[in-house]
Amino acid sequence: MVFEGEIVGRYVTLRSATIEDAEFTLAIRQDKKITQYIPYLDITLEQQIAWIKKQRETEGDYFFVVWNKKNERIGTNSIYDIKNSTGETGRLTMKNCSALESLENQFLLSSFAFEILKLEETHSYTYEDNSRALRFSDFFGYTIQSEKFDKQDKKVYKSSLNSENFLSSQEKLCKLIYRSTKNFFSIRNNA
Repeated sequence: MVFEGEIVGRYVTLRSATIEDAEFTLAIRQDKKITQYIPYLDITLEQQIAWIKKQRETEGDYFFVVWNKKNERIGTNSIYDIKNSTGETGRLTMKNCSALESLENQFLLSSFAFEILKLEETHSYTYEDNSRALRFSDFFGYTIQSEKFDKQDKKVYKSSLNSENFLSSQEKLCKLIYRSTKNFFSIRNNA
């Protein structure tokens, strides 16, 4: 699906991915440093373009490119498989960004999920040895619900975040990101 607007924060802006973003989104998913905890994409640029075209038409699937305030692409993030007021977050990649840009990226996606889409819960999957991502998830209010093993026998945790936990974490997150309790999340319509 395409979100016809921008999700704007103080440090980053999320925009729905377009065909023009295909080269960037493929390159970031083929960067070995970034993809050590997410699936590597072994595809061509033409296949990535085709995937973005299909994703833009897929109901319940939002794929964003993260832009910094210098108008540079610095990452991706998504919420997808939205069904019955629940969705999965993922496709999170960040490159050459600050900690504040990374935190705000996830904060904006969560705000979008709970305040705009009105979801009741989101979930994500994280490898056991990705301690940084597990701490990040915990900070946002995610709780581990279950564990499983992938095809390479690596342990993966399924974590979930409900709207109530996110709302209770919002003040703490705003203080950290903005040094204020004011939320700087806004929507800019492109219509």
